[in-house]
Amino acid sequence: MLHFAAIATMLLSARWIVDLGGNKSVLGWFSAAILPGIVTGAPLAGKWAARIPERSLILIGIGLLACSLFALSHYTQLSYSLLFWRFVQGFGHGMVFASIFGLAAHSIPEGKKSQGIGYIALAIQLGNLAGVSLAEGLLLRSGYADMYLGGVALSGLAMLCALGLPRRTSQPARSESGPGTADGLIPQPAQTALAIGFFFVLGGSYGTVLQLIPLLVQEAGRSSSVPATATPVMAAIFITVAVCRLLLARLADGRHQRAVLVGFMLLLICSTLAWPFATSLPQLTLIALFFALGYGLLFPGLNGLVISRVAPEWRSRASGWVVTAFDGGFFGLLLILGPVAEHFGYRTTFILLAALQLLMGGVFLQMARRIRKKRVPSMPAQGGTTRSGSRR
Repeated sequence: MLHFAAIATMLLSARWIVDLGGNKSVLGWFSAAILPGIVTGAPLAGKWAARIPERSLILIGIGLLACSLFALSHYTQLSYSLLFWRFVQGFGHGMVFASIFGLAAHSIPEGKKSQGIGYIALAIQLGNLAGVSLAEGLLLRSGYADMYLGGVALSGLAMLCALGLPRRTSQPARSESGPGTADGLIPQPAQTALAIGFFFVLGGSYGTVLQLIPLLVQEAGRSSSVPATATPVMAAIFITVAVCRLLLARLADGRHQRAVLVGFMLLLICSTLAWPFATSLPQLTLIALFFALGYGLLFPGLNGLVISRVAPEWRSRASGWVVTAFDGGFFGLLLILGPVAEHFGYRTTFILLAALQLLMGGVFLQMARRIRKKRVPSMPAQGGTTRSGSRR
């Protein structure tokens, strides 16, 4: 929770970049600069977990995040060195994200992966909510420097908590030929690419919306006397996602799994199309509720469906790749959509985003329709534990 509260301070970077003299294209580059770090850090953490305790990887990752936030607090103008610190931030965040899910996956039983992932993601959403609320409070009172220093303080608390995590390493894979599978969901490179592509779009949808909300709120507030604060809209998203995962995540493990996932995917697409038509804070908040409801179940549902098809000894690496794809989209898709918003407006941007959701969602569900309710039997690992991986 504390780590994600710290990283959530970056969700208000859109205002910072604009105030430093940048435009939406610059924002896209700044957002995407974290992607190389995530693409490097998350898979490496999944690989290193067989030899290095995941607690140590988490501590290192949080430390790198804290260093990057401290460095950002000293900037008063745009500079190419910002890209370096975004890489450091991405590397550390990728390590934490992959490792914490790999570590937590020991307690998720077979047949309840979506529900378990939903509960873990619940804590993340609470961290996001707390982080954005604290960040905006510090921003309005003291400015951007104190906002980032607040993130450093949260990182310090996260490191103290991480010291209490168990020292445990993943079990080594049985062979180096390739990840084990079940029911044939991910036996081929093409299908693996489709799964990664879907999580890239899903993460990109969530990240793009969150990073554009401050600008959407400012635009809607121009015709209103209500202060243009993004916290109510973001809080609506975080709280709804949390409640959805707490109460509804088990539906993604039920007998009507495919119908549930299709329904929530359609809800996500429709709400995405509605964002640019909002003209007031209440309308943005209402759209946020529906968007969060659609996204809230999709991530644990599809993540659990994929991870449950991978042999236990390969799940840490699979989790690392899911982290890479999701966070890659979260921070990287805006690199494409930022210039679109700059030159063609928000309506074209969200129409394009909804089209990507429809395309990748349809392809992925078509591939996944062969999945049955049958679950992979738990495979005992050394010491009597089983290994399973997951993500946000």
